[in-house]
Formats: sequence, structure tokens, C-alpha cells
Amino acid sequence: MRSIGLGMAAAILCVVPAGLAEAQVRQAALARITILNKKAMDEYDGLEFEAAKKILVEAIGVAEGASIRKGKELVQTYMNLGIVYGAGLNDRLNAVKYFTEAIRIDPAVALDAARSTPILEEMFKNAKEAAGSAPPKRGGGFRHTPIDEAPEGKALRVRVRVGSDVSAAKVLLYYRVGSEFESVVMSEDRPGLFVGTIPGDRVTGKSVHYYLEAQDESGQRIDGHGTAANPNIIVVKPREDGPGPGPGPKPRRPRKVVSLGVMVGTGLGVVYGGQSEHVQPQVTGTDAFVDIKPGGSLAPLHIAPELSYHLSDNWHLSALVRIQLVNATTFKGRVSVLGIARAKRFFGEGNLRHFLAFGGGGGQIRHRIALGDYDGLEETANDIVDSRVAEVGAFSLAYGLRYMFTPSVGFVAELTGAILIPQFAANLDLNIGLVFSF
Repeated sequence: MRSIGLGMAAAILCVVPAGLAEAQVRQAALARITILNKKAMDEYDGLEFEAAKKILVEAIGVAEGASIRKGKELVQTYMNLGIVYGAGLNDRLNAVKYFTEAIRIDPAVALDAARSTPILEEMFKNAKEAAGSAPPKRGGGFRHTPIDEAPEGKALRVRVRVGSDVSAAKVLLYYRVGSEFESVVMSEDRPGLFVGTIPGDRVTGKSVHYYLEAQDESGQRIDGHGTAANPNIIVVKPREDGPGPGPGPKPRRPRKVVSLGVMVGTGLGVVYGGQSEHVQPQVTGTDAFVDIKPGGSLAPLHIAPELSYHLSDNWHLSALVRIQLVNATTFKGRVSVLGIARAKRFFGEGNLRHFLAFGGGGGQIRHRIALGDYDGLEETANDIVDSRVAEVGAFSLAYGLRYMFTPSVGFVAELTGAILIPQFAANLDLNIGLVFSF
């Protein structure tokens, strides 16, 4: 009996210091939260809204570290975040979200009269309605600390504690970057703690919206945090400085400002108008000449260097020089040169993108046209002539498709329509080949 008594005494001596230490950590955390709240609202009153937000987010982190899930200090932090987001940052969704968190902990909480505005009062009213639609439950309930920020491209683990009183058949995480929510069934990492992951490739753009939902056997919502209409919002932080220490996502390739692309390929075109570069009489000694009819022709080689200035990833301003080799035997010149200044708008992402381009310039476009035996005389050798369809000005509109095998080499197909003046001609051609980017 004496040994049992000594054992109990030893156990008590171990437990009491641990409990005292835990209480001291909690008190220190509460004091720190109070200081951070005062500092944040001083920044808010000085119109430093971003600084105020960061300080209050730090206070939430202190509360999480000390396992503080209720109390006037945490309520005040959520209320201050609602004020900063609502009146300072003009972010209604986040304001309602944090007001709702405060009301769920303390339904009697009220707005600070000194900082209240009609807009904040309306947001606070909406938060009361949201909190009233999902009142907190005893025995554990549905508890989740919202995630405010996340690094771009890194998979994000979302956690929620679900009490036995919720009687959830499954817990789901809904998230979206664009317009549609995607869902993930959360797994029970340990009793009462459910975890779901937002993939790294979905943590992109400026923000990610998400909400959590506990469902019964029939798939009906019985509890949750946020809704599709009022989701939690995660601000995505760009990886401008690359990943930190240890494993992490690769830094993004810096965006080019100026690039040089060279297209090498072949073209097929149709021309209407223009004239024969070398006038061909229908019958020798007469004033009747061969009329150039609309027709298709093949240009065996096109070389087109293009210098581009990137206003953004999607908008480029460029100067294109199209050098066209014409396989004709009845004129001295073997090439035609056309220069175009144009704007290009790219669509899509990744290696495969399509684009529209429009602009104007000047030069020549030649088409090889087979006249055949145009004069009907056996003794006259009739060969191929070319059509010169541009002397001074050209206006073009193009649609193209580009697939890059590597950052430097790709395939391009471009359909270009052009109007040429002063001697009117209309040209439509398709150019296909390889593009080399520098």
C-alpha cells in the first residue's frame, strides 16, 4: 500500500508541473494576441490596412499554436479582421467570413461602435445570418481554422476537426480557381481529424476559393465551414523569389520581354487581282495581253523572322519580315519580301497555343501562275510567269496555331489574309513549317 501511495504521489508531481506549464503557455499566448490586436488596429487607424491584416493573421497563428479555440481574445481578433477586410480592403467575402467566425464563438459579440459604418453593419448582419444557419454544436462540432495565404504551385493540406456529435458519413473539401468547384473526399488522419489536399497545379492565379462540408448517408449537408456562395478565400503568393530551403516547387521561368522567332517552311496561296510582272502578249504583235486569273500556287520556301516585344504573356507587338522564294523562270528576281508590323493575341497555355494577328506594312507577294499555251502557237514556248500583287501597302489578318516541342523549337501553321494597294489585290495563303525561338 505504501508503494502504491508513493507511485500516486510521483504521478501527481509529474502532472501538476505539466499542467502549470500548459497554463503559462496559454496565458502568454493570450497576452501576445491582445498586444497584436492593439498594434493591428493602430495600423488600421493609420490607414495601413495591409500591415493591420498581416498582424492579425499572426495573432491567429499564435492562437493555433497554443490550441486556443475560444475566448474574448480570439473573438476580438476575428472581429478586427472583419473590420480590416470590410472597411479597409473592401473585401466583402473575407469580412463576412471572419465576422461569422467571431459570432460562432460568441453569439453576443457586437461591432465596435467607434469603427462601425453602414457597410460594416450590413456585412455583420449577413454574418449573423450565416452563423445562425449553422449553429455550433456541443461535443466537438465542426472546427476549422481558415487558411488565408498559400505559396503558388505547392500542394495545400486542409484540416478540419469533426466531433462525434456531427455523425458525418463523409467529409468533403470543395475548391475552385475558376468558376466551377471541384471536390475531394477528406480522409480521417486520426480520430476526429480529417485531411484533404488541394493539388499544387490548382494553387494558382490570384486566389483559391474553398469550403468544407460534412454529409450524411444520403449526401445531405449536416455541417460545414463556408458555402459555395460564401467560400473561404486563400490568397495565392507568387513564387517570384523561388522556393525556400529544402524541397519545394521549382521557380517559374522568367517571362521574356523581347524574343526573336524564325519560321522556315512552305506556303500555299490564292490571289485575286494584281498583274503579270512580265507582260505576256496573247498573240505576238497585238495589244491583247494575258489576264491573270485568281488561282492557287505553291511557294516552295518561306523564311519569316519576327522580332516581338511582349506586353504580356498573351499580347505581343512584332515586326515580321516574310521572305518568299518563288520558283519562276520568266523573271529575274527570285524572292519577294513583305514587311508587316502587327499585334498578336495568344490564347491558351502551355506548349500548344493559338493566336490572332493583325497589322499593316508593305512589300511584295509573288505567286507562281502557270499560263500554259496562252497564245495557241506551237512555235512559242509558253512557260510560268509570276504575279506581283503588292507594290506599296498591305493590310493583313492572320490566325495561327503553334506547338513548341522545346522552348526553342516548335511547329507553326498560319493562315493569312491580306489586302494590297494601290493596285488592288487580295491574297490568302497558308504557311506551315518549323519555328525557332531565341
